[in-house]
Amino acid sequence: VRSVGVEHEILADGSYLKSDDLEIGGYALSRQARAAALSQVGLPQPGADEPIDFAASAAIRNRLPNSQSRTWTAGAGASIITETGSLGVSYSHYDSIYGVPIRYATEVGQEQEAPRLDVKQNRYDLRGEVETGGGLFDRVRIRLGHANYRHFELEEDGSVGTAFYNNGTEGRFELVQAKRGGWSGASGIQYFNRLFNVVGDEAFLPRNETNQTGVFTLQQYENGRFRAEGGVRYEWSDLAARNDELDRFFVGSRNFHALSGSLGASYELSDAIRVGVNGSRTERAPSAEELFANGAHAGTQAYELGDPNFRLEKSWGVEATLHAHTGRVNFDASAYYNWFSNYISENQVATAVCAAAAAPSGREVDLPCFQYQQADARYYGVEGDLSATLFQLGATKINADVLGDYVHAN
Repeated sequence: VRSVGVEHEILADGSYLKSDDLEIGGYALSRQARAAALSQVGLPQPGADEPIDFAASAAIRNRLPNSQSRTWTAGAGASIITETGSLGVSYSHYDSIYGVPIRYATEVGQEQEAPRLDVKQNRYDLRGEVETGGGLFDRVRIRLGHANYRHFELEEDGSVGTAFYNNGTEGRFELVQAKRGGWSGASGIQYFNRLFNVVGDEAFLPRNETNQTGVFTLQQYENGRFRAEGGVRYEWSDLAARNDELDRFFVGSRNFHALSGSLGASYELSDAIRVGVNGSRTERAPSAEELFANGAHAGTQAYELGDPNFRLEKSWGVEATLHAHTGRVNFDASAYYNWFSNYISENQVATAVCAAAAAPSGREVDLPCFQYQQADARYYGVEGDLSATLFQLGATKINADVLGDYVHAN
């Protein structure tokens, strides 16, 4: 809808998707897992309410049990666009129920479940932009978002085993600079808040809150065929865990101050080819899950254990890029190398590690034990993307796309 100098837009959409168990090539278990399961056939299973058929588990093939899903979404939005700015609001709903592939037992004493997840989310967004009318800044941008998320981990009888409640709010205020010669950029502030609570017998996290505030600037300079880009971000994070009744959980808060930056330059060798190099130094605060986890998580079929003493994850990175674009062929490629200190990863460890962490609550550990750990890491790799127009007749095109990447990590 248009009037003089003003345009109104309204949009609504939705989707529905249903799928059965995924078809797979070969066995559901690896060769090693099948051998381990078959070695347990015929052994006594004392105390088991429902003895596990290890031979049947080893024989499963051609489909992935408990991988079916049903999802529907709906959304609506409206916006006002004028000659000097715009303002828009939107609402979206997500509803899904799906199965989590079963982690089959391969030893007597292990348990196996067929959990399903019932997920719902309502999200609200607002975005606005207005021109300043001149001066140092060309325009002001604002973005606000809020999401109410919950998911239930359902037992095989349909009852709710564990409930997850996650409320998140994010805001961003940005000042876009007026272009001065070849110089342009933007600066701003960003805020994020998350309230996360896990309720139930298999709660693997304490009730926790994350508050994160960041200030940033992004700058770009162009002179002929040369372009330089740089950015800096400072971020302050506060993560607090509150223990309502489960004494195995950490209680307290952690504060982190992270400073990240990047610098890059590129040069246009011709109208069709540009080469560049980028360097970065980043710092990342651990998440609440990485700090506070201590419990069985049905969604991942693992006992997860965090570490509240983690430090900032830090990295250096360098990347070389190539962009080649002609009328019929486009090619993009890059090679990169990243060095990490205090890199956070989740690794399987001895069950005794999780058993010791679970001891204060008197709980048993009957799932594989995965612990978040920090260590040095190195990543390097290459990636490429080739797109070519093979045939064109009027508005009709036949395109071919090839993607490839390689990554090595220690």
